[in-house]
Amino acid sequence: METKKLWRGQWIWTEGLPRSGYRNQMVLFRRSFLVPDLSCAVRLQLTADSRYRLYVNGKQVLSGPAKGDEHEHYYDTVDVSSHLQAGINVLGVMVLHYAPGGPLAGPVSIHRSLWGGLLLDGELMGKDGGILETLHSDERWLGLEDCSYRLADESGLNVNWLGGMEQVDGRQFPHGWQGRNFEDREWQPAVPFMDTHSKYGVLSPWRLAPRPIPHMTEEQREFAGIKRLSDVVGVSRRETECFFAQGDQVRHLAGSDTESFRVDASGEADGNSAAELMPQTAILGESVPSAASGLLIPPHGRLLVELDATVLTTGYLRAEWQGGKEAELRVLCAECYEDADASAGRHKGIRDDCGDGRLLRGDSDRYIASGSCPIDQSSAEVEAYEPFWFRTFRYVQLEIRTGNEPLLLQRFHYRETGYPLSIRTQFACSSPRLEALWPVSIHTLKQCMHETYEDCPYYEQLQYAMDTFLQMLFHLTIDGDARLGRKAIRHFHHSRLPSGLLQSRYPCIKPQIIPVFSLYWIMMLHCYYLYTGDEALVLECRETMDGVLQWFHNRITPEGLVGTMPSEYWNYMDWAQGWDAGVPEAAAFGPLTVHSLLYIAGLKLAAELSVWSGRPAVAEEYRERAELASRCVEQLCWSEERQLYRDGPKSELYSEHAQLWAVLSGVQEGEAAGQLMERSLKQKGLVSVSYSMSFFLFRALSLSGRYSCSFELWEQWYGMLDKKLTTWAEDAVQERSDCHGWGSIPLYEFPSEILGVTPLAPGYSKIAVAPKPGPLDWARGTVNTPRGPLHVEWRVDRDIFKLTVRGPAGIPLRIELPNGVRHYYDSGGDIELCCRTRAEQTLP
Repeated sequence: METKKLWRGQWIWTEGLPRSGYRNQMVLFRRSFLVPDLSCAVRLQLTADSRYRLYVNGKQVLSGPAKGDEHEHYYDTVDVSSHLQAGINVLGVMVLHYAPGGPLAGPVSIHRSLWGGLLLDGELMGKDGGILETLHSDERWLGLEDCSYRLADESGLNVNWLGGMEQVDGRQFPHGWQGRNFEDREWQPAVPFMDTHSKYGVLSPWRLAPRPIPHMTEEQREFAGIKRLSDVVGVSRRETECFFAQGDQVRHLAGSDTESFRVDASGEADGNSAAELMPQTAILGESVPSAASGLLIPPHGRLLVELDATVLTTGYLRAEWQGGKEAELRVLCAECYEDADASAGRHKGIRDDCGDGRLLRGDSDRYIASGSCPIDQSSAEVEAYEPFWFRTFRYVQLEIRTGNEPLLLQRFHYRETGYPLSIRTQFACSSPRLEALWPVSIHTLKQCMHETYEDCPYYEQLQYAMDTFLQMLFHLTIDGDARLGRKAIRHFHHSRLPSGLLQSRYPCIKPQIIPVFSLYWIMMLHCYYLYTGDEALVLECRETMDGVLQWFHNRITPEGLVGTMPSEYWNYMDWAQGWDAGVPEAAAFGPLTVHSLLYIAGLKLAAELSVWSGRPAVAEEYRERAELASRCVEQLCWSEERQLYRDGPKSELYSEHAQLWAVLSGVQEGEAAGQLMERSLKQKGLVSVSYSMSFFLFRALSLSGRYSCSFELWEQWYGMLDKKLTTWAEDAVQERSDCHGWGSIPLYEFPSEILGVTPLAPGYSKIAVAPKPGPLDWARGTVNTPRGPLHVEWRVDRDIFKLTVRGPAGIPLRIELPNGVRHYYDSGGDIELCCRTRAEQTLP
């Protein structure tokens, strides 16, 4: 992205170029300036490689930059005037540069160049708007490398996949460095090492662009209480329980030494609260005494406690204490309890079961206390540890071992963080069990949205094309905020290889290719345009779309199918039972049917995008390609005996996947498609879809007129609730991630199918309403659209279906009743319709 901004600051570091070796480095920067009075203002624009935290007079103000790539390195704009004080002020910036490679290179989802650096433009302005002092990054800044910090590697996964686990020696850390009274005479002037541009057109490692998304939210949270008190040495168990009970709302629960505590949190009307997501533990009568003075751990003492956040959460953990020189703090974050015996693979079972033989599994952050703040309960000064990157947890194990000095633990809490999600779509129905899936889906999606969409917040934190297509669709349906989706589409557009394929996950410093994920990106682009009407992004990405389809076209065999994939690529299709690494078994025998079907579906969506963006001839070419490939699939992959599509033309293996994509690609249409879907669900021996691919199974049932069959599919989600998950799991095969955004399918199904509201033309310039009641007695809700909210309410009274629709004025509506009759309206307003219908099945 080209930008016209002329930077006045330079990239600075503690050393110039060239540098000896490439390693992880934490560098601290300070800049002091005089503020004559509080009518002054300071506005900053800044970025860093790889991440930064900005402080003003010791107060943390901002963190960034947003995740970018080599084509767009984002910078932030912030007004810090409200944090100024009369007299000397200090800007402090903590910058963590991740090494370009190696086993300790930090999270792979964060782009980095060979060099760490800080870039800042800023001015101190007087009341009249005049510049009193420039604050640009240059040699007037002071810098110091923080030698207390390093990334750790316990399991071999944590640095790349868990956000970068840390080992920090607080004895080497310059405590108070962000503040006005810190003595910085031993700090050295920063070294400017690169301008932002070259007069000869040599590109910088950082192609600077303004931040395209809002900043992440940070909201203060306390733990609900103790889940398990595993061990104390020299510490009263009762005092420990009281300290972590979190105030007057908590009540003592009868039990053994592993007593539990809960905050009786009140729910909010929108259904997003922890109380509504997970039932609270029963409240008994005894009040817990206050432990406001802190928890004292004596010399050579030990505390090992497991705390409960109630629901799976992403947040910045923070411990605060006094004293405790050379004490060791360890913090382990886990999604759930699971069986200790992993000899036969992981088994999680009931996620909140902390009984015998159950443990929290994960890697730890470690901190060695400096003892820089002596124990003094009259003082507000504390030593604190907060990991640099957010952590994901439902349960947190805190372990403290003291040395020769006591430690007074004053607080252990967290700031919940995530993309600012606003719930503008609401849903209710006659089935409490079905309705209970809605808030859990919202919570799951929210935990997988930060500076990008993420497959899972605990492990990889990577933006995968298939996951992102679904998450963006869910996000647009319930919120309408298109900024994160637009950023995701452009990121994958940037990831294009010379061959035309896109990387399957991006941004990522370890390129990976799953060929069909490039087709999901086309679906993402089509969905984005249909929901937003943003033609500019389509025009920007058209050539990339053409390149993807050309790559698949180049792999067409003489028989007319998409051929086998290159061996260096991953043939992943779905985490289905029996498919090793998610790859269909039929891949061992040649081409996969589903590859051709996905290619056909991609061609047809690309044809629509081409028509919408003024390329009718290209659209016609894509339709012709799709028709030819469809005939070849029908001839080579259809089994007349089984009345199903084989997984490959040379195999007798069958899956639900091939059948549903035959419908979604249009190879099977009308009543034939409906009968195919019925056979697919009834015949034994077919490989079943997992949670993620269930979305496409729902779509195929809807398209083939068999949506009533979909209500049985929610049993998988009910099963997760029965296992006490608070977010939707990745799949039922590996038992790895407990939070995957692709499982939040109710966020689409309930408003778009049960209420029936979808865009009929790009940008909701026309709206379709086609409710599918299934076995429900009633449903109601408000669906967010860019044209305004649309309210739908329907009820089945005996065999009469009664519908009320209130749509935005001036927007044409097409309303289809369950009996198939359509009604057209030039504008929204209050509309009431009815017809005869009959529910064919019952809900559990």
